Amino acid sequence: MVETVDHRAWRQVRIPWGVDENGDILYWRPALEPHMVVTGTTGGGKTVLLDGIILEICANDWPCILIDGKGTEFLGFATWPNVQLVATETWEHVAVLHHIRRLVEERRQMVKRGHKQEADFSPLFLIIDEYADIRDEVTRWYTTVKGRGDPAKAPMLLMLASIARIARSFKIHIVLGLQRPDVEFLTGEMRDNMRARVAMGKLSPDGSKMMFDSYSAGVAVPQIAGRSTCMDGHNRIREAQVWWTPDPRRVAPDNASDVDILRGLLPQHSSHERLVIIPPRQKSTGEEVVQPTYQDYAHAALVPARERRDLEDHVVDYHRRLFLQADHLRGEHDPQDSAVLIEASTAHHAAEPDDSSPAAAASWPDDGML
Repeated sequence: MVETVDHRAWRQVRIPWGVDENGDILYWRPALEPHMVVTGTTGGGKTVLLDGIILEICANDWPCILIDGKGTEFLGFATWPNVQLVATETWEHVAVLHHIRRLVEERRQMVKRGHKQEADFSPLFLIIDEYADIRDEVTRWYTTVKGRGDPAKAPMLLMLASIARIARSFKIHIVLGLQRPDVEFLTGEMRDNMRARVAMGKLSPDGSKMMFDSYSAGVAVPQIAGRSTCMDGHNRIREAQVWWTPDPRRVAPDNASDVDILRGLLPQHSSHERLVIIPPRQKSTGEEVVQPTYQDYAHAALVPARERRDLEDHVVDYHRRLFLQADHLRGEHDPQDSAVLIEASTAHHAAEPDDSSPAAAASWPDDGML
């Protein structure tokens, strides 16, 4: 088999995200550790780590699809180059996971029929934050859209383990964010597929057992913003410090350090089109109006955003506005850009840059704000 440049890059790439206790840079290597799980309660740094992973993936010119369980954590990436979609609503979460499941099966069939080999596919990254909350919300929502003949449990809830098992062979990678270790995801085969694991903050002994097969790893981590415990692809457990990565939606334009981090990670161009999900419509049968069912949402089409501009009315270009504001403050702006300036977002304390890595490398804000 002739190895393509894209496949060679995928095999060799290392995504940096922090340093260990010896100051050595820690990496996620998707070709060797196909999926990643990050746990941490609110304020513990989980979202900061996920933000850094997202930006590094995009900087490598690979596409990301984001499933946002809170509905607001990933809004700052809605127009970031190579982020194809940010799903914020329950029905969108369902549509995206079904789409990924179909894509996995499509790639599998191509290989099975000899049309392609695994190396021919381009990588795709699915970032899911707060999946346990998504699971609970889908369970409630399903009772309102369950159609005649549908199973008792929402099919989406049975998909993640299957996707994780099969997708790894076809360059589809999952990064899963959880508030705390969950027995549904961190036992047996599912845990084995999540070979890259990071726990932000302290773990309980039971949580440590689920994450690292140890009752002691991570239970005495210092209460320092960004401090974590991780397992790498060689099953080595280490204490780690996650790099600070700012959220484009929340950075103040006068925070030069955070703005420079984002500029340094901004891809020069976007190689992957943004997508939108076409929402299913209600149907009329004579005098009766039938609302969309679960199956309608499950089969909702993902299409290029340029084909449905009407579905992007709510999208805010946070990072462009941030950069324009920052340039305005530095006196580097184009006067014609002044019309798009907006009020500053909530300020963060300035962070001092750290030259240990070109990406997402800065200390955490002094007050630990996330």
